[in-house]
Amino acid sequence: IPPVSAAVARTFDPPPGDGEENNDLVVNATDGDLTSAWKTVCYDDRYLGSKTNGVGLVLDLGAAHTGTFTFNVGSAPYQVKVFGAPDGTEPATYDGWGSAVKKFSGGDPATESVTFSTPVRYVLVSFNELAPDASCTGNRYRGAIQEVSFS
Repeated sequence: IPPVSAAVARTFDPPPGDGEENNDLVVNATDGDLTSAWKTVCYDDRYLGSKTNGVGLVLDLGAAHTGTFTFNVGSAPYQVKVFGAPDGTEPATYDGWGSAVKKFSGGDPATESVTFSTPVRYVLVSFNELAPDASCTGNRYRGAIQEVSFS
């Protein structure tokens, strides 16, 4: 099955966030290069402090599809949740996304996937735990997604 070519990635940082989550790095999550990544901003708390629901990336498939969402987590330890939403307006809040379809956690970077048997247009992968990152100064924690795809 070929990947969904119309897919567009963007960040998800709803209130109390400011909507900005290294938006300029999103292209790295769909460039086919595992050496690049979209990274969250640096946080002072591995569990994202006041952003108890998390932050993440949305993959907009352009139309509803069934298939498998695959993502490469480039930071560890990590906890992430994956959500799906049908055609229509993209959910603007975590309540709008409903319950997570699947939760993942790991102590090492990993490739994870979720198969959707009900058609989804939007897929959200959201961090709930971030890893220490030596490139962060002051706030020490961030998450990294190297690639996202849907096929």
